[in-house]
Parts: sequence; C-alpha cells; structure tokens
Amino acid sequence: MVNLLKKHLAFILLIPVIVNCIFNLFKRNISIESINIYDFLSSIFLFLFLFLFGTLFKEVYENLTITFGIIIYLFSFFILESVFLFFYKSVNLDISFTVMNIIWLSFFIFKTKNKKYLIFLTASYFLMIYFNNS
Repeated sequence: MVNLLKKHLAFILLIPVIVNCIFNLFKRNISIESINIYDFLSSIFLFLFLFLFGTLFKEVYENLTITFGIIIYLFSFFILESVFLFFYKSVNLDISFTVMNIIWLSFFIFKTKNKKYLIFLTASYFLMIYFNNS
C-alpha cells in the first residue's frame, strides 16, 4: 500500500486541484466556447519551446535538470538586458530577445550531439513567433 502511494503521489496531490476545476466549471456554468483557444494554443507552444530548451540543456549538461535549463534560459535575458541597460538607456526588447536566442542557438549547435532536438526547438520557436505575431 505504501509503495502504491509513493508511486502515485503526484497524481494524488493533483486530485484536489482537478476536482476543484471540475466543480468550478459546473458551478459557474462556464462553457467550453468561453475558453480562449488563442491563449490556450499560445501557452502550449510556449510550454513546448521551454520544455525542448530544457531538454537540450539537460543533454549538454547531463547532471542538470530540465527545470534548471529553463531557469537559466529565462535568467539569461535578465543578465543580457542588465548589461545592455548599463551601456544604452533605451533598449528594444525585440532586439535583446533575438540576440539572446541567437546566442543560445549557436551554443546548442556547437555543444549538442543530437541535432533532432535542436531542429524541434527551432521549429517550435518559429511556430510560436508566427502564431503570436499573426
């Protein structure tokens, strides 16, 4: 019994959240049409991109986790913009975002062994950009 609880602990901890979500759907009479599909798909594309980035980071550094790779990716924007703001007072966010992604892409081109994840990461990035700019 204890092994079964340990094995399914994550699912057991999510049961109250799932029950609350279902209860709120019925209580407030929220229909599926009222859920914004654009925001939902945008979130899925962002999750896919960040997950693939974390997977590539884990492949380069085997002893680190996917979550740590995502944190490093997001923290790198903070560092780059702090450096940019030290030299330039008005920095365009699009330029710093593009520069940082080019730096990460070049890093992964030289460091990763499995180029399949790199192709998926690049495709998900362009899909995310195309979807959010249209």
